[in-house]
Amino acid sequence: MKDVNALFGMFDHRNVEATSMIWRKCDLWKAGIVLAGMILLLVWVPLSAASVYEGTSGLATKASVTMQATPTEDATVAALNKDKLAQEVQQLKVQNEPDFFGWLRLNVSLLLSTLIVVVGGLIGFFRWLADRRSERDKQAEARFQSAVTGLGDEKEGAKINAAILLRTFLRPGYEQFYTQTFDLAVANLRLPRTSSQAEDPEAPLPLTTLSQALIVVFKKACPLARSQNQDGPQSLDATGVQLDSAYLLGSNLKQVWMPQASLRNVDLSRAKLSGANLRRADLSGVDLSNTDLSGAKLKGAKLSGADLTRADLSGVDLTGVDLSKTLLFGADLRRANLSEANFRGAYLSGTDVDPNVSGNRVADLKDFLRVSKLVRIHLNKTLMTGVKLGGANLSEANLRGAKFTRAYLRGACLSKADLGEVDLNGADLNGADLSEAKLTRAYLIRTKLGEANLSYADLRGTILIEADLSGANLEGAIFKKTDLREVKGLTKVQLEACKAKGAIIDEDPTASSSQSTAAPSPLPNNDVPTSSTPPAQGNLPTPDTDESNAVPPQQEPES
Repeated sequence: MKDVNALFGMFDHRNVEATSMIWRKCDLWKAGIVLAGMILLLVWVPLSAASVYEGTSGLATKASVTMQATPTEDATVAALNKDKLAQEVQQLKVQNEPDFFGWLRLNVSLLLSTLIVVVGGLIGFFRWLADRRSERDKQAEARFQSAVTGLGDEKEGAKINAAILLRTFLRPGYEQFYTQTFDLAVANLRLPRTSSQAEDPEAPLPLTTLSQALIVVFKKACPLARSQNQDGPQSLDATGVQLDSAYLLGSNLKQVWMPQASLRNVDLSRAKLSGANLRRADLSGVDLSNTDLSGAKLKGAKLSGADLTRADLSGVDLTGVDLSKTLLFGADLRRANLSEANFRGAYLSGTDVDPNVSGNRVADLKDFLRVSKLVRIHLNKTLMTGVKLGGANLSEANLRGAKFTRAYLRGACLSKADLGEVDLNGADLNGADLSEAKLTRAYLIRTKLGEANLSYADLRGTILIEADLSGANLEGAIFKKTDLREVKGLTKVQLEACKAKGAIIDEDPTASSSQSTAAPSPLPNNDVPTSSTPPAQGNLPTPDTDESNAVPPQQEPES
């Protein structure tokens, strides 16, 4: 047993020192050899100790047997030998079946030596890992610095290579570079793409090889930098970034901070832009079909010619937004603020939205505007087939040339709205407020205008063939060349008063007598107030040939 302890004592002094020298060399294959030696040591030492112990036990057993075979000389010696033999047997019994603490006392030096070797090996291993990580970080920092330097190079090729190199730092393990890579891409995308001035400043800028490489980095870096960002989306500032003609289909740009950005003719279909800040951004001609824009900030943005088919615009502030010539087929504009928005030439038809499309979250546009704010909205030359605007506030709205086929406008407020040349054929305008509205040369064939307020409305050249004017307030309305043939709901006296104002009426006595079934109303006097609330009975226009007296002071007739 002493030989074994001496063996491990020698190992403790020499081999530990040798092992530490091996770890300091930081060679992976040498470290593997040391670990293998440690494992072999842990297995071999207990086996060797057990073998030595078994050999000693065997010798002791043989000696005891030999002693038992020795003959006794007398009774006293025999008794002493017997006691000695019993003690030896008990000692051998304890040695052959030792308890845990006894075994520990016998092998404490062996265990300490083994523990020192193992601890020393682990310390060296972890130091090696730390050195490797530090070396890797230094190399990555040097490569990132080379990319930064390359982007500032005068040669276009060096810039392109540097932009491509930036993609390396968007992989797992390079999290510390995510935000820096995003900021670097944005900073370079703000720079002009060409040194020459564009012939048409309104036209989107063409892509270059460098801009394409930087846009790919921007697209990938945005969600990664956001996941590492703890200071809010505004800290990832991409204000004024130039992304014209970029291909960003399906991009994850949630909460992106891009006010005043240029995104002309960009493909952002199926992208995620919820909560994005795009105020005063130029989105002309952008493809935003099936894009999630819920909660986005678009105040003052330019969206002329954009494709917003089935886009989610719920809760979006579109105040003053230019939506001229946009395609809004099936777009979800519920709860959107559309005050002073420009929809000139926009397509807002929603009657063909397929409700059976899987995952379709879009509402039918027949009623999307009912809860929207539309004061001073521009909808001139807009196609709004089947749109439901019951109760909507369209006061002072610009609807010149708009087409409202099968529209529902019951109870809508259109006071002072410009409805010149508007197509409202067959529309339901019962109870609508059209006071002081401009309806010159509008199409109101078979339109329902029961109980509508048309006081001081400009109806010059308006076609009201077969329209229902039952109970309508016509006080002060202008009827020069207004077509009232086969109109319903007016008595003969009322028709004559309209004719005196220049209206074209049905001369067929049969039609006139059929219309005179309703009790004639007395002519209004000057004491009748102009109210937006429709009266219970239809009021007649004052039979005065001077049209200027029929127009309120703040509105001058069109020549």
